[in-house]
Amino acid sequence: MAESMEAVVERAAAAAGADPLAQLEGLFLRVLGNVHEHYEDTQLLMREVLDNRPRAGEAHHWYLTDFLNAIVAIARRTPGGARLTQAEALTRVYAIFGALNYFAVSKPTLEQMFGDFTYERIRKTLPAEVRRQVRAAFG
Repeated sequence: MAESMEAVVERAAAAAGADPLAQLEGLFLRVLGNVHEHYEDTQLLMREVLDNRPRAGEAHHWYLTDFLNAIVAIARRTPGGARLTQAEALTRVYAIFGALNYFAVSKPTLEQMFGDFTYERIRKTLPAEVRRQVRAAFG
């Protein structure tokens, strides 16, 4: 899983060229695509983050660290991110990343609560919302 997360960062950076804001948008849009295409991996990741309390003190390597640090490095090169501390940038990155993952794993619940039609409308409008959030946080 860690290799595929690194590949997401590399592909997004290469596809967007030199503009860090475009790289960040592309990266989060790729994450959004991946959380839907690889639903089981997303569930595993969420379970690991949420259910890891007993093992957290004994972990020797955190696979998300390099991935999140790479995203934060891009974020801090954006116009709005340049003025942020590492912690502030990570907070914004983690909030967007978490929302995308949470949306993906809550699909069955959202469909039951709001219906298939509404869920599909949300899913189709989510890329525009991701762009808006990235620009609001880092533009």
